[in-house]
Amino acid sequence: MKLNQLQVSPIKEGVNLLKVLPSYFLDKPLARPVSVNFLITSRCNSKCVTCDSWKLDDHEGELTLEEFKVLARDIRELEIPIVTIGGGEPTIRKDIWDIIKIFKREGLNVQLTTNGLTLRDKQREAMYDSGLDRATVSVDSHIPSTYEAIRGVNGVKSVLDNLQTILSTQPAHFSVDTNTVLCRDNAETFLNTLDTLIEMGMPRVNFSAVTTFGENYLMTESKAHLSEIPLETIDTIISGLLSRKSKTHAISASKAFIKGLRKYYENPEKLVYPCYAGFLTLDIFQDGSVHGCGNLPKIANIRDASLKDIWTSTRAQQNRKNMANGKCPNCYLSCKMELAIASNPKHMIPFGIEKLLSGLIS
Repeated sequence: MKLNQLQVSPIKEGVNLLKVLPSYFLDKPLARPVSVNFLITSRCNSKCVTCDSWKLDDHEGELTLEEFKVLARDIRELEIPIVTIGGGEPTIRKDIWDIIKIFKREGLNVQLTTNGLTLRDKQREAMYDSGLDRATVSVDSHIPSTYEAIRGVNGVKSVLDNLQTILSTQPAHFSVDTNTVLCRDNAETFLNTLDTLIEMGMPRVNFSAVTTFGENYLMTESKAHLSEIPLETIDTIISGLLSRKSKTHAISASKAFIKGLRKYYENPEKLVYPCYAGFLTLDIFQDGSVHGCGNLPKIANIRDASLKDIWTSTRAQQNRKNMANGKCPNCYLSCKMELAIASNPKHMIPFGIEKLLSGLIS
């Protein structure tokens, strides 16, 4: 029995989830990561107001193909099933498809987060040929003026055209979905954007809330003004998401995640759910620095120690506990908070039942 989108065993990962709280209370890394998230470059061809990666100039010293080979072996030996690759914009790296092939040769599930601007013709074919399992394309609005206001480029037509072509040409091993960051600039038309994507035939539309603090790799300044959305609008969005979730499998976010949007936007500085994601993920930046979460200081550098030694280190354990105790700049990213919800005893059973009923498990 496998999870359709991730191609990992829900039984094996369920057992791993059960080890999260003992890992926290016994102060031992009994659980292992379900994913390693790479930000392989800070370079980007967008200028998003929600992210400052494109403002950074630390482009020297990016991890090399040889270093990725070592990391891929380490990840396989630790039995971590999923690798996600992002940036910046990862497709700017000319060796992006070689990087993906390295991880695929180790039998890993590989997912790409991209703005989709480059995925035309040769790039699209190279993506398919790399063996990539899934691409998540950022679409912050279907409206050209709103898209440009948020992402700093006039690119929504190209992105939607590329998505439409992918939907009609994708090979059997590959899947595509989208992610939309909810912020002040797209709040009024947020549901319309999701509807547009669903009507296009997107099998899955994901979303996150804008992260407001400038204390992490992707942001150098506060984005607090982008979270200033009237709570009446948030309530309308929540109601609309729950309604759509009852009618389509494309809204795969858990009910707990959707309902938590209100608490987050009431006070974006306050943790909505205890975040145990540090017990289930690692973030590795383009310079090799390793973080339990990109919102926290680095644990170590992969150039100085093995991934296993870093994961089992005292510093890594303290980093994970800091996350769970709310000692980090707050975020409401689905990639982190859905894991926090899934490993929380209050939500674990309803979360699992919800995923079963949603048809994600075959």
